[in-house]
Amino acid sequence: MTPPHFAARMKELATEAGLTISIMGRAELENQGMGGLLAVASGSAFEPLLIRIDYRPEGVTQKPVVLVGKTVTFDSGGISLKQAHGMEQMKADMGGGAAVAGAMQAVARLKPDLAVTAIFAVVENMPGPNAMRPGDVLRTHSGKTVEVINTDAEGRLILADALSYARSLEPQLIIDLATLTGATMGIFGPLGIATFSTAPSCLSLLIESDRVAGEKIWPMPLWDEYLAFLESPVADLRNFSKTGQMGSTPVAAMFLKQFVGDAPWLHLDLYNTCWSEQPHVFGPSGPTGSGTRVLTQFVLALADRETTRSSSI
Repeated sequence: MTPPHFAARMKELATEAGLTISIMGRAELENQGMGGLLAVASGSAFEPLLIRIDYRPEGVTQKPVVLVGKTVTFDSGGISLKQAHGMEQMKADMGGGAAVAGAMQAVARLKPDLAVTAIFAVVENMPGPNAMRPGDVLRTHSGKTVEVINTDAEGRLILADALSYARSLEPQLIIDLATLTGATMGIFGPLGIATFSTAPSCLSLLIESDRVAGEKIWPMPLWDEYLAFLESPVADLRNFSKTGQMGSTPVAAMFLKQFVGDAPWLHLDLYNTCWSEQPHVFGPSGPTGSGTRVLTQFVLALADRETTRSSSI
C-alpha cells in the first residue's frame, strides 16, 4: 500500500459509512508548517498526506475524541537504513492507522453518542536524493524544533505534527496508536500493548474496556526524567534517545507528550503486536489489526459514560 492507495481506501470507507473526510496534501501541509511529515516523505516518490475523518452523531455537542494513527505505509528506515532481515514486515508500519481506520468503521456501524475524529499521518519513509538526513533540524506544526539523529525514528516526527494538529481541535481526549518502538518486543514479546497516559480516569476506562477486548493493555511510566534523554544542543528536542534502544519505549512516549500540551492523552505502542508470525485466534499470520478491538470498545464505553453523566445532571 502507498499513501495515495491508503487515501483512496479511506475515501471508500468514509463514503460507505457516511462519514466526512478531508485530505491535506503538500501545499496545505506546508501552509500548516508540518515539517515532520514533509521531511519524512522527502525521500519518497509519494507525497505526504494528513487525512481527517469525522463522525458526528446528531444532537451530540461534547468536544470530540480524536484518534491519531501513525500511517507509514512502508518504512525502509530512510538513510538510517534498516537491516534486510524482516524488512518485508515494514508494510505493517501503518498498523496504528489501520487500527484507527478499523475502529472508525466500527464506530460508524455501532453509532455511539460520541463525536469522534480520526487523524492519519500518511507517509512512506525511503532513502533518496532529497531524503532527510541525520543532523537536519526540523520545525514542526507546534513551532518546536527537532534535531534528526536517526531517520528510522520517523514515526514520532509525523506524530508530532498530527498530535499538535489534534490538539488544535480542542478535543476532550487524544488517543494515538503507533508501531513506534522495536523495544516493546524486548519488554513484552509478541503480547501486550505498552500504554502511556496523562489522563488517569481515561486509562482506567481503557483497561476496563480491555477486559472485553482482550488485547492486554499494560500501563507504562512517563517519568519527567526521561525528557533529559531528548536534549539537543541545536533544537528543542532530538528524535532519538541518548540511551539508544535501551528504554526507548518510554523515551519515545515522552517525545510525543511534548506535542499534546495540556490535552488529556493516551498513547498505545503497537510495534510488538502489529504482526504475527503464525495464525492466531483473530486471524492468519501477518498484520493483526492490533488496537482496533480495544479502541472500539473504549469509544463505546466512553460514550456510555458521557450518556450516564448527562442523564444524571
